[in-house]
Amino acid sequence: MDQVMAFEGKFNLAYYNNLKLPIDSERCQKTVEDFMALVERNALESQEGLNLMTEFCEFVNHPDVWPLATLVIPQFRLSRVENEEDQARAAGDFTCLNIVLRHIDRLPARTDKHVLATEQDMLRQHFQRFVQYIISEDDSLRDLAAKMAEIKARAERLCERLDEAYDNDSRMDDAQEACGNDVQNLFNVNA
Repeated sequence: MDQVMAFEGKFNLAYYNNLKLPIDSERCQKTVEDFMALVERNALESQEGLNLMTEFCEFVNHPDVWPLATLVIPQFRLSRVENEEDQARAAGDFTCLNIVLRHIDRLPARTDKHVLATEQDMLRQHFQRFVQYIISEDDSLRDLAAKMAEIKARAERLCERLDEAYDNDSRMDDAQEACGNDVQNLFNVNA
């Protein structure tokens, strides 16, 4: 009961001056450490202890407190599954610790220790398929080069025809302008 009373009012950011100074952050970390020591010893199995654990979890889930808590409590850096695996290896009663861990929203997701090996294997298979594709497509690449040369020749012929049409169009504009000048001169002579 005295242990519960020692933490009354300490799970509030205002108690730590909203973590404005480094000394406030240090005091907050010390409180988290001390409370988790009680949790690990199962010293909070009373109803008051359960209420205090709930209050503690709400406090630790705060975005400003969580980074500080993860620095001093190793269980907060592990996923739920990893915590369960650690508890299975160690003999003991982890009732209070499990209550706290179940109510922590910010525990990291499970990390698979073989993810890197799996990713490397996937990349190796992808690279192997890519190389096999290039080798099998070698003949197709030669065909593609021939088709590209044919397309380039067609494009050059099209450009030549467009140039001719442009030249014809500009000659037509010149002829129309000359004709217009002749007509205008004709009217000027009669006047």
